[in-house]
Amino acid sequence: MSNFISEWGSTLTTGLGATLAMTAITLIVTIIIGIPLGILLVETNVNGMYPNRPLHAIFETIVNILRSLPFIILLFLILPVTQIVAGTTIGIRGVILPLVIYCAPYLARLVESSLLDVDPGIIEAYQSMGIKNSKIVFLFS
Repeated sequence: MSNFISEWGSTLTTGLGATLAMTAITLIVTIIIGIPLGILLVETNVNGMYPNRPLHAIFETIVNILRSLPFIILLFLILPVTQIVAGTTIGIRGVILPLVIYCAPYLARLVESSLLDVDPGIIEAYQSMGIKNSKIVFLFS
């Protein structure tokens, strides 16, 4: 075991650091995109506070398509975009964009389902107290 660690220890440490960096950066960017997207899906719904059927249909379709694609196919589909945005398609910088595009719709769906579980009576009570819709949205988000 000591031979293995002495020979491959630095490589494993470098790989672990790269993996943790990819995961942390992707998580932060996914949260920044996924939570507002989930809120947008709920609020533009027919029963939402700001109903907008065309906008909801567009984002719903995008989320459904991205969730149904396997990651490896998505990775190859957006290689040109990744090259333009990140300047490379390999390494940490080259994989963050595909990971974010892959993970954000899942987080958006999770946020949407959580917000849809809020009792409409609670929202109605807040509205009757005169609290603005924007504050209610941020309260439950």
